[in-house]
Amino acid sequence: MNTFIGTITVDGCDQETIIRAENQKAITDHYGSDCKRIITADRKAIENAFREFYPVVTIGSATVPETAKAKEIKETISDIKEIIREAMYMKNAYFFSPPNRANDRRRYEERHSHDTVTWSESGSTYSACFDVTCTCRYVYAKGYYAKDGYTTTLKAIRYSVARLETALLLGEI
Repeated sequence: MNTFIGTITVDGCDQETIIRAENQKAITDHYGSDCKRIITADRKAIENAFREFYPVVTIGSATVPETAKAKEIKETISDIKEIIREAMYMKNAYFFSPPNRANDRRRYEERHSHDTVTWSESGSTYSACFDVTCTCRYVYAKGYYAKDGYTTTLKAIRYSVARLETALLLGEI
C-alpha cells in the first residue's frame, strides 16, 4: 500500500516535496522519526494532518497546494460571483417596494450594494461594482462593469469569471 505525504512549496521556498513511498522505512529515512503518526495513516488522514499546518486544496482526486495568489483569486472570484448574483436578483428592481423607514432603506442599500472589485485576466483589467439606491417610492439598481477602462456588459464579466475558475482548477494561476 502506498503512503502519501503532502507538503507544499511556498513562494519558491522548497520546504519539502510530495513523496510516495512503498514502506515506512523510506519515509522515516527521508523525514525522520517525527512523522510516525502520519506514516501509518491512510491518505485521507495524512491530508487532514497536513491541512492543520499547510493550506491544501483538493481538486478532484488530486491534492494541490494553495498559494497566496490562488487564495486571493478565489476570494476575488467569490466577490465577483456575489456581484453577479445581486445583479441577477435586482434586474427587476423597478417593481420592488422599498422599505418604509429611512433607516431600513439605508440598511437595504448597504446590504445589496457592493464595492468595486478589480482583477486581471488574459491581459485585460476588469472591474465591477453594484449600487442600490432607495427612495421613498422606488428602488434603483445599477451595475458598473468595465474592461480596460471601457464599459462592458455583465455577460463579459461572467465569462471572465468562468475563465478565471478554469485557470485556477487547471493550476495555471
